[in-house]
Amino acid sequence: MDVTLPVEIERMVNDRLASGRYQTVGEVLAAAIQLLDEHERESQEHLDRLRQDIQAGIDDIAQGRFGPFDLQKFLAECHAKFDQNSQ
Repeated sequence: MDVTLPVEIERMVNDRLASGRYQTVGEVLAAAIQLLDEHERESQEHLDRLRQDIQAGIDDIAQGRFGPFDLQKFLAECHAKFDQNSQ
């Protein structure tokens, strides 16, 4: 396979080779593709969970299982979670 890489990507590959962590361009590209596959799989799993949660909400509404929504309380909870995760 003959591949032409953009200059910046080629520099990144060469940096990895120079570090000694990888012995060949093929090893660098294989590691990159494995990470890409993992990222795409995790993204798809996250999207699937979001779709399930959305459907659960739609089903709850259809069954009358909902109450008033307090935007200020919701935003305060979001800020608290964000602050907690930032520490």
